[in-house]
This record gives sequence, structure tokens and C-alpha cells, in this order.
Amino acid sequence: MIAPTRRLCLLALVPLVPAVVLWLAPAAWPVVLVVDAVLVAVAAADLATLPRRDGFRARREFEPVATRGVRHPITLVLENAGGLGWTAAVVDDAPQSLRLETPLPPVVLPPASRTRVQYMVTPMERGTIRLERVFLRFGSRLGLWTTDVALPAADVLRVHPALAHVA
Repeated sequence: MIAPTRRLCLLALVPLVPAVVLWLAPAAWPVVLVVDAVLVAVAAADLATLPRRDGFRARREFEPVATRGVRHPITLVLENAGGLGWTAAVVDDAPQSLRLETPLPPVVLPPASRTRVQYMVTPMERGTIRLERVFLRFGSRLGLWTTDVALPAADVLRVHPALAHVA
């Protein structure tokens, strides 16, 4: 999903000033037209700088069996196959039964590289937990747009009861 940022929304207010001038000087319409055209051109050019989804891959590395109520490490491996570096906000597809200890920090993805991000989760319920996707949010080069990219990364985590607590 592509969305405008607050910066673009504020920048869109700039043409209001020349538009108000039109009430005082109707002959100034070419100035308003130029300001509008420049704004649209800059926004369109910045939109074109957003990364494409096909340049990224994600996978997880973790032990497939966890214990309920015990912290469990998961490592995300994010691959950037493109020729440009990016910074992305990362969210893993964890259900509520898998408590994330801390939010993941923004990740720098250098060009043509792999980046590893480790985080801790605590399974709150026993059973099978399906992890389907990893979400990345990128900003455009001028910061006028954001895009959310969902990368397939299907995994299964089996959660067993904490037997030490049962005895």
C-alpha cells in the first residue's frame, strides 16, 4: 500500500497562498498554475523512488519448538537484492499468543546485502503458531510517500507447555 506522508500533506498547502492572491490579482493565474505543476512533478518524481517489492526477501531462523512462558529468540534475515540501500520499519507477523518483548528498531538494508535482526518473543499459549509474513515500511527519498511491503515468510512454531510449572 502506498500512502502520502504528513510532509506531502503539508506541502500540498503551499498552493493555497498563490490561490488566495488570485482574489486580489486574477491575472496571476499562471503563477498558481506553475506552483501546482511543480508540486505535482516533485510528488510524482518522489513517488517513483519507492522500492519495488520484488527486490526484497525475508526468512526467519529459530528453533521450531518453544516453551510456553519462556523467552524464545527469532532472527529475521532480510535480503535486499537491489542496487540501492534502504531504511525500513520492520514488523513480524506474530499473533497475539506470541508476545514480542520489544518493538523491532528500523533496519538499514544496504544494497545487495543480507541483514539480520534478532528479537525475543514469549509464547503465551501452547499449540502451533503460524508465522506467514514480514512487513516492511519504506519511505521515499524525499519523504513524501511511504509504502508497506508484505514479504512471504511462512514458518511454524510449536509451543509446548512449561513442564517445570506443571510438576
